[in-house]
Amino acid sequence: DLAQALGLQLTDGFYNFRNQKEKYLLSNNGSNPGGGGNYVLWTDGNLYAWKPGDGVIPEAGSDSTPGPDSDDLRAIASGSPLSGGWVLLGDQAWVAGKTASQLRAAAVAAGAMQFSRPEDGDTNPLNGQQVVFNTTGNADFGSGDKYGNVITLDFATAFGANGQLNGDGSTALKVIYDGDKLSDPTTGLRSPDNLTWSADGHIYVQEDRTVTPWGAEDGSIWAL
Repeated sequence: DLAQALGLQLTDGFYNFRNQKEKYLLSNNGSNPGGGGNYVLWTDGNLYAWKPGDGVIPEAGSDSTPGPDSDDLRAIASGSPLSGGWVLLGDQAWVAGKTASQLRAAAVAAGAMQFSRPEDGDTNPLNGQQVVFNTTGNADFGSGDKYGNVITLDFATAFGANGQLNGDGSTALKVIYDGDKLSDPTTGLRSPDNLTWSADGHIYVQEDRTVTPWGAEDGSIWAL
């Protein structure tokens, strides 16, 4: 089961995971030294970031940010499986000495994919080797992901029988929904907040109600 093999962490800017040897603790007690809200406290393990294969996500957007990012991802057809793997950033001791901005900089320097405000994630209850997560979107990377994405990761070939990475842990990424590609993004799912992968096969995505109503659909739940 994927949930027993690794932990998943979402941070603004990049998506990563760590090999988990013992346990992890989710906390929102305001003591995060890097600032912000939820974070993961790890007792042991290594920090990795997902990196697309060479030429898989070429520089195609209008932003000036180096490396693969949301603006480059928008140029690729939704539903296309994108090959990549996991690049090691450092172990627990290395992570403990870094701020959130330093961790992000290390991921970018390693060629990791840069997302726009990752928000939530879940595991496929019918296939523990598949994970879904969403981005709420923002104006970063030339507003390449302003209205949010829903993205899956497939770990089918990432691990060996011993639970360790096979090489770089080959993992396919797929954008299954891109709010920016709607003719009018305010009429559909945009800026998704929370989601769950149901045993009925659907991914249910919830969008918070906004302070100021925005578009025809506000405060809603969608089935993908």
